[in-house]
Amino acid sequence: MLRHEQLLKVRDALRQKGTVAKWPLRWGEYALLPAEKDWLINEDAYRAKWPQLMSSPRFAPPPAANAEQASSQATALWRGRWLRGLTLAQTWSALDLSAGSGIDTWGMESAGARVTAVEPDAYLAELLRWNGAEPNRIVVQAPAEEQSFAPDQYDVVYADPSRRSERGRLPLNDLGSPDPLKHLQTWQQWAPHVVLKLSPMLDVEQVARWFPGAESLTYLSTHREVKELVVHLPRTRTSPLRVFAVAVDDEGTELVRWTSDPQRTAERATAVGTYLYDPDSVLVAARGAASWAAHHGLKGLHPDSRLYTADELHAVPGCRVFRVDAVHTSLPTHLTEASVVCRAFPERADVLRKRLKLGESSERFLVATQLSRAAGYRYLEATRIA
Repeated sequence: MLRHEQLLKVRDALRQKGTVAKWPLRWGEYALLPAEKDWLINEDAYRAKWPQLMSSPRFAPPPAANAEQASSQATALWRGRWLRGLTLAQTWSALDLSAGSGIDTWGMESAGARVTAVEPDAYLAELLRWNGAEPNRIVVQAPAEEQSFAPDQYDVVYADPSRRSERGRLPLNDLGSPDPLKHLQTWQQWAPHVVLKLSPMLDVEQVARWFPGAESLTYLSTHREVKELVVHLPRTRTSPLRVFAVAVDDEGTELVRWTSDPQRTAERATAVGTYLYDPDSVLVAARGAASWAAHHGLKGLHPDSRLYTADELHAVPGCRVFRVDAVHTSLPTHLTEASVVCRAFPERADVLRKRLKLGESSERFLVATQLSRAAGYRYLEATRIA
């Protein structure tokens, strides 16, 4: 599947002959395997997404189309540790019903799991076997819907339904294949814990209606981008549904964990304070931003802005913090460079930045927003301090 030493020699030779975009024109000069071609063309993107895996000379990456849909290293490692916590065991067994590129399988194996990986595509199944030789994973090349296992054969059944078809991406309310709405009861016979990875664009209330037995919904983000929704469906629920917002670093270590309380709201600000707080988008997705702000003594601006303010500087995890330098009621034209943020504002940030001819800045910001529904627009000059 992949010959690392030969691959590095080919890469060095190709670099002397032209840009990466032209390398496929020279494939005929080298006896390359499919995974080696994928490695060469997409090396930088793969290293950014899976640095640990790409450091292994044995790792054969999936095709770019599959890699695009696969989990990042950060989310796969976090999920593996979290799943191990459900089992309360150092070594545990997992059934991955949608193994695909194998990144989630690897994340579980990194946390001590012995994994049976189910994948219908012949080439991806071959990759799963190659990459899983050392942890001795079991690979089943067949559709998940055709599988049958013994009761309690596994500690965890994991599924990341594919939401792509020959017609393209499925609508949000179609959970994809294998369909957990159809097969959940069967999966719960195979393991005491069923865990689903779903789109983070799904609403809490909708998911709760689909899965009334869910014990937790966890919205997961990295680098302030919400990546997935993890649904825990134990065979026997022991506590009411809880909704979590979790942000992780590149190694899957938690930076923020917040239990959402949709009933709690933050006090509304009557003026912009000395400091501005911009919560991680995962807090917004999990409907936890308002309770998070109230807990930390922050007041909200316009309800659609997702921005909070205070006159005191609070050490608050899970947000960007700005010092407000000036508040304008009309668009300031004296700025030469600033990052632009638009919230509860009719124009996009890139449009506003182009109009003002602003250079980019990582410290200076122009925030266009509203203070309340009745008030006009405000333009905040701000400096990022955290």
